[in-house]
Amino acid sequence: MVLQSDLAKKVGISYAQIGRYEIKGAQPPAEVLKKIADTLNYTYYIRILIIFYNIYTY
Repeated sequence: MVLQSDLAKKVGISYAQIGRYEIKGAQPPAEVLKKIADTLNYTYYIRILIIFYNIYTY
């Protein structure tokens, strides 16, 4: 289990911003999403989501 404060430090964003992503449904930029995925070892799945995100938003 990773605490929000630890995740925020490892990703390089504020604790409050992690909370916005988790609770308020804010959407992180692709580069932040990748850092979160790498930190949580979800790289493969998140990279697929990033690909789809980039395809459908551009």
